[in-house]
Amino acid sequence: MNMMLGDIVEAIFKGVLTEAGVDFSDGFKSTLTAGRHKIDGTHDLIMDRKVDDIKSASPWSFKNKFKDYATLKDHDSFGYIGQLAGYAKALGVDPGGWWVINKANGEFKYISAWDMKVEVDDIIDSVAKKADSLESNQFKRCFEPVEETFRKKPTGNKILGEECGWCKYRYKCWPSLKELPSLASQAKEPPIVAYVEIADEYKETTKEQDKD
Repeated sequence: MNMMLGDIVEAIFKGVLTEAGVDFSDGFKSTLTAGRHKIDGTHDLIMDRKVDDIKSASPWSFKNKFKDYATLKDHDSFGYIGQLAGYAKALGVDPGGWWVINKANGEFKYISAWDMKVEVDDIIDSVAKKADSLESNQFKRCFEPVEETFRKKPTGNKILGEECGWCKYRYKCWPSLKELPSLASQAKEPPIVAYVEIADEYKETTKEQDKD
């Protein structure tokens, strides 16, 4: 359903651009050569001789993830950086950026990828290495846990990073993983947190939760 909604939002946004008289081209298939790998794709649009991508986002992602290029690059769990760099390399044009549409209210903004221009070759090398790794079919843990903080202070617990939260293999990487209501929160309905390591001061709390 999310994928279908994303396609609908993209089509509507292109309709808005067309009605506004914006000159762009779209729908061209291309093949990226990354090392010894060939990767096919279809870009969203080219405008002003730069390739752009269209992304629909939740209100939280619209505000926090799609803040600027640096923020997106630091938390790129879905590979948006490599995707846009791949389009640019395959098409022989500069990377433009991302048109991001808030699915809740239709608000949209543009995130420039101008800083990517000098990094494209390095990003494609990284894509090639990831493809090599996938081809070898060797299961390995790719990320380390992060320190949990509450009210900007460390709790002593370690939790899964943002990249791992979506992975169905997270229990295989971390057999001791426990997804529990936040141990530090004092809210009536604490958010669920994926704990990899629990500090001694919180272990009694987890025992009570296990009984429940």
